[in-house]
Amino acid sequence: MRREDNEKLQQPYSVATPINERFAEALGVKLPALRELHREVFADFDERARGIGWWAPHPGTSRRILISDHLLMCIASIQTNLIEARLHLLELGDFNEQEDAIIAHAVTHDRQGRPSVKMPERDKPADDLPHHMAALHIAGFFRAVGSALDCLGAGIVGVLALPTSILKTDMLTAIGAFKKLKTSATGATKLQATFGANLTQLIASAGPPGWLRWATDYRNMLVHRGRRLQLALLQPRGAPLEMPDGSRVMLARSVLQLARDPGLSDIEALHLTKTTAPVLTEDATTTLEGVMASVLELTEKTAATLVEIWRRRRTEPALLVQPKEQWPRGCSSASRGFGGYKPGTVPFNIDWLVSNPMFVERLKVAALDTGARKKWDTFD
Repeated sequence: MRREDNEKLQQPYSVATPINERFAEALGVKLPALRELHREVFADFDERARGIGWWAPHPGTSRRILISDHLLMCIASIQTNLIEARLHLLELGDFNEQEDAIIAHAVTHDRQGRPSVKMPERDKPADDLPHHMAALHIAGFFRAVGSALDCLGAGIVGVLALPTSILKTDMLTAIGAFKKLKTSATGATKLQATFGANLTQLIASAGPPGWLRWATDYRNMLVHRGRRLQLALLQPRGAPLEMPDGSRVMLARSVLQLARDPGLSDIEALHLTKTTAPVLTEDATTTLEGVMASVLELTEKTAATLVEIWRRRRTEPALLVQPKEQWPRGCSSASRGFGGYKPGTVPFNIDWLVSNPMFVERLKVAALDTGARKKWDTFD
């Protein structure tokens, strides 16, 4: 991490900030509306009714437990993922500077001012490390941002009671679910349709046209497909230095450029170079900081609306019924059968467990505390 970033993190926490929000706030990932949504949902956990109390009797006890808990954890995970995205950006800045130091003297000028480029020899693995670590943190950033958006999508599905699986949803699936709704004059349908239209506007106002689809495509390319060609442009750093022999030396920096259309293959993108550059014509850091700002804005404004809808649903429980389709197969009892590479070397024992109070409450509400597990056999 760069010295200036590390120095900021050395500053003491504000005692006025709640403990579980301090680190996020220090990183600039302050999301008060999202935290409020998390508090509102958790406040409705009911040990007697199991899950969100005012959902009962829908969508059945076991599904109510499963959907309620997953909704809560997806809301909490949005900020967790955005913290990780910010950390990736901090580390990326450090490794970009390390790479710049290595290639600083790659460009020289003769007495006539003509430039020539000679990249430095990479004599040891440490010389190649900054380049690979920068790529790692770019990939990590998109993974984290994509996960935050997917969890936001799950939050939307849960709060709006959309008839789609909440366990395996993502942001684009949530958006698509609004388009599948049957139109009617009921208050429930109007509420869902209005939110869907507002969500489209929130996405559009949070960044340049196409930013959400582009970020999603980039994450999918990095995770599921062959990596796109990574281009880097050499740019000067400041004015050239005059040397004793009359030559000039221009310190160089490496500027990464991200793919313009990550949903395409390299050949498709290069085929379009007659009309469109295959990369964005800006520093990758500018792009990533922009995506981060867009996701933060979308998250906060969406969360603020979700809080209002949650409170309305609480006062009008019959307005929206939590659908069984959100957990279509009920509680799974299947295991993949994988037991690890050295099973038994670290035994599992929960006779004594230290955790935060919220986790304890989740266990009680889910009937997973001592003596209550047998109740699952009676749940619908």
